[in-house]
Amino acid sequence: MDFAAFIEEFNKRDHFAVNNGVSIVELREGYAMVKLESREGMKNAYGILHGGVIFTVADTAAGVCAASFGTNKGTLNSSINFLSPAYPGVIYAKARIVRNGKRVSVCEVSVTDKDDTLIATGTFTMYGTDSIKK
Repeated sequence: MDFAAFIEEFNKRDHFAVNNGVSIVELREGYAMVKLESREGMKNAYGILHGGVIFTVADTAAGVCAASFGTNKGTLNSSINFLSPAYPGVIYAKARIVRNGKRVSVCEVSVTDKDDTLIATGTFTMYGTDSIKK
């Protein structure tokens, strides 16, 4: 897989990611780092980032990580633990493969802020749909 081409294509053409300030920072087989640059409308009533924003960056990292083996994969199941509040700014999700099967993969994800404060951890089970066109 051409990781540089995948990153460039994703960061331009994944409309959900682009519209939510999400982009791939690093990608290699079995590992992905994704960042989210938050916007004013992503805060909840308490002035911190909404949990759905944190989940979005974690889910995106898991999907990209699972796709690093050349197969499109969507989320089959997920579990996330919110550990610290996330304040407006940039947050990062790092995903690594725990198991990569033909159809089902499992990823562990950690979400941190720019100071490397752990915000959330999660486990994502991904299901393969088809091969990525090369």
